[in-house]
Amino acid sequence: MADDKLTDSGRIERAADVDLSPAAAITATAVGTGLETGDKGVLRLTQTVSAASGTNPTLDTAVQTSADNGVADAWRTIASFTQKTAASTEANPAHTERDR
Repeated sequence: MADDKLTDSGRIERAADVDLSPAAAITATAVGTGLETGDKGVLRLTQTVSAASGTNPTLDTAVQTSADNGVADAWRTIASFTQKTAASTEANPAHTERDR
């Protein structure tokens, strides 16, 4: 899930590659589970939709952060993907803004 990344300024930074592709079909509104990224300074996000069916299939994805899984620190969105209506893959730029 992680590797070192050399930044433009020559710094080495820990990065986490996160694939947001669902393991099973989503047939209604769904909420994913939290993911601890540890000491990683950067998230590189990818989402793959392998199939879409139904009358008007849509998938809206937002990536949120909270220091305590939303207990006292409210969730806030740090990234989102283009709405999906058919099979596709999208890589989202690297993100450094998240709660630790």
